[in-house]
Amino acid sequence: MPGQAGPRAATLEPFGRERERVWLLDGPAPAVVRYSRLVAKHRRRRRWRILLQRTLQTLATFRGGAVLVALAVIIAAGLLSGPAGFGRGEQSAEAALLSEVRKLLASDAEAGHEFGFSVAVSGDTAIVGARQPFVGAPGAAYVYQRDEDGNWGEAKQLLASDAEADDQFGFSVALSGDTAIVGAGYEDAGGSNAGAAYVYQRDQGGAGNWGEVKKLTASDATRVTIFGRSVAIDGDTVIVGASQANAAYVFGRDEGGGDNWGEVKKLTTSDSQAGWFGGSVALDGDIAVVGARFAANVGVGMLAGAAYLFGRDQGGAGNWGEVKWLRASDGHYNAQFGYSVAVSGSTAVVGAWYKAPKAGAANVFQADEGGA
Repeated sequence: MPGQAGPRAATLEPFGRERERVWLLDGPAPAVVRYSRLVAKHRRRRRWRILLQRTLQTLATFRGGAVLVALAVIIAAGLLSGPAGFGRGEQSAEAALLSEVRKLLASDAEAGHEFGFSVAVSGDTAIVGARQPFVGAPGAAYVYQRDEDGNWGEAKQLLASDAEADDQFGFSVALSGDTAIVGAGYEDAGGSNAGAAYVYQRDQGGAGNWGEVKKLTASDATRVTIFGRSVAIDGDTVIVGASQANAAYVFGRDEGGGDNWGEVKKLTTSDSQAGWFGGSVALDGDIAVVGARFAANVGVGMLAGAAYLFGRDQGGAGNWGEVKWLRASDGHYNAQFGYSVAVSGSTAVVGAWYKAPKAGAANVFQADEGGA
């Protein structure tokens, strides 16, 4: 049954075979987007992931010189229907037109704050980091919430409970459901620029509030490790990169006690050439990816870069073990492959921003591509 579209969306009408249903949007102009063999897959913690298994084909029509392209989502075998969004417990999907709906600004914006240095989104919640370097401020992060009318408003300004000038709190941010992580790579409690990351929980300290629940530091913290340069979260697992220590640290909710966030594993690589390991991190379920943009690559040269895949239970129950090294097939000197990383399901993407020169590139890796 077609659902009711949200703001700036068109009416959905089903068309095509039941198992590969295509939705037509009856809007200002006829437009169709076809997703071939879309599959709905149930994940841990009641989240739905949509996997596109074939090339997305878009059909657009022209009217009055403008291109009107509508985004549609297949409802696989009639299993998914209802309002837009993929929040906790929801099993729904719906089409809507894509357009800019809001420019977000800090309520206390000032020159030099670098608002937007880091961003993350989960469902109807977004978080934006403002590291505030070199202005004598500790840094901040801002939580924004989308309401029922589709409007985005600032819900909370996040500050570290032990904030000090030049911590660069907000250098990195991550968000999963009701939990947010903010990195402060230049925090000094464990030594000058040892770094820290802070965990915030929705409704902590009151309904709708975002309260700090834990300060994360490395178990072997030393000066100038920049712990918190990168952060990622998925459900009950957090990973924090410490680029100057060539390490990343995995933390688990309830590790070491109820509602505690405890260190589970320090990740390092067997690759002795992995420079800046931990400069970027990504996490999805039981898979973590850690970038090392200054890694040397034999036959390619210095700073070619690399990324490293880790798996939960690899090498033993509860362990996080190294699974694979990722290298660019066309890598070259100073490409800095691994500057950014992302992972979702069986697909990983690694950015090489300095490639050819500074034109940049991103390489996509698929599990079992070229062998198990």
